[in-house]
Amino acid sequence: MDCICLIDCKLKAKRLKEIFSDKVINIYSFEESKERFDETEHEIICVLTDENYFKADKMIKCSALIMPYENANRKLCKGINNTPLITYGSSDRATISYSSNSPDGLLISLQRSIKALNGEIIEPKELQCFIDEQTDTDFALISTAIKLLLE
Repeated sequence: MDCICLIDCKLKAKRLKEIFSDKVINIYSFEESKERFDETEHEIICVLTDENYFKADKMIKCSALIMPYENANRKLCKGINNTPLITYGSSDRATISYSSNSPDGLLISLQRSIKALNGEIIEPKELQCFIDEQTDTDFALISTAIKLLLE
């Protein structure tokens, strides 16, 4: 099954395409993806970085939803039904957070188990992430979440 990642920011979509160029994943910004994707033919990862993009009635059925912890609320969670939600941010309640940020990079923590797209359970762990000047902390957390889902 093909994997598609939809993200609400063109610049982040472009950067993700560079990072995942060797993986079997197609990455689009929401603006680039005018067509609807059939969830029976594609594994779809949706990444929301801006709460204004979320429209529960217009949301496609996706295999996983990645969004900032501070934007996840009860109203939103009711709108996504059974879609696995992966939150990211500096909160220790986020699914993916970072435990240290140094010149050597980020130490990213998966705080609780998640289910990869292939059905495998990924247990909590810490991952080293080397970042450059173009990469902010949130982007590093987003790309790590996608990598884990693709394991």
